[in-house]
Amino acid sequence: DHAREMAARNVEAFDGYDLVVVDAAGCSAHMKEYAHWGGPDLAPRVGDVTEVVAALIEEGTLPSLPAHGESVAIQDPCHL
Repeated sequence: DHAREMAARNVEAFDGYDLVVVDAAGCSAHMKEYAHWGGPDLAPRVGDVTEVVAALIEEGTLPSLPAHGESVAIQDPCHL
């Protein structure tokens, strides 16, 4: 099925990353469901940006900017 194939491709694309931060809550919720379709479980490594920032603030580990030597990819959410 096409959806399972795309989910597997997404999981493969994010392999090697500790955390996948998504700026669209609907997309992060969908990505957290990949395991329910029989694919790999990406849920422990996916969070929407508000979840991640809130957790970092709570932990006291939100880094100061600018962070040099780090890579970040951003995709504009489709529903804004």
